[in-house]
Amino acid sequence: MDRILKTILIVIILSALLSCGVFFTPLEDRWNPADPKSELLSFHPTIDGYAHSTSPFWEGALTQLLVWENSKNILLRFDTDNFPRVVADSHLRLWVIATPSVTTQLSIYRIKSDWEPDPDDSKFYNTVNNPGVFYDDSRVTKFIVPAFAPVAEYIEIPLGEVFSGKRDELANGIVIFSNVADALTFHSNESSVQGTEPVLLVEPE
Repeated sequence: MDRILKTILIVIILSALLSCGVFFTPLEDRWNPADPKSELLSFHPTIDGYAHSTSPFWEGALTQLLVWENSKNILLRFDTDNFPRVVADSHLRLWVIATPSVTTQLSIYRIKSDWEPDPDDSKFYNTVNNPGVFYDDSRVTKFIVPAFAPVAEYIEIPLGEVFSGKRDELANGIVIFSNVADALTFHSNESSVQGTEPVLLVEPE
């Protein structure tokens, strides 16, 4: 009887370890999309574009995303219905089209408020730039893009500083600001170049 109980206990423990990925998903491999053992989930934005300081006040139909200090801010929103309940980590991948001749610092924040893009809303740009109300300014990811960064390549921005790990915090998306008065340009979800759309990479806990 003791042997049977021990066998059952061992099976239960092994099942728990396997479900956690202890054997099949080493931690150092989880951020390797080429690894078949990777647990990464990928999501394209359901809404992507940028808020203008001038008309149109929202641009979401172009093949490009632009971020420019005091002029254009990128907004991305994802359908979180299929997200894991708890997110262990997340990265944002953006494909570069053009970069300024100076180093650019991007600041990425979690959007707190529910929002819908409106190209005719003259207050939309000011709404987006409202810290503490539209976005959570208590947590920020800062990411440096070098001057003349290679085009036709992607940058991958860790978002661990922005999200605490709860799925609900991803529901309204993110807003991206730049500190440079020159356009840093990425492919949008409407890009005609296959495989260059923005991607949110999510690791379940």
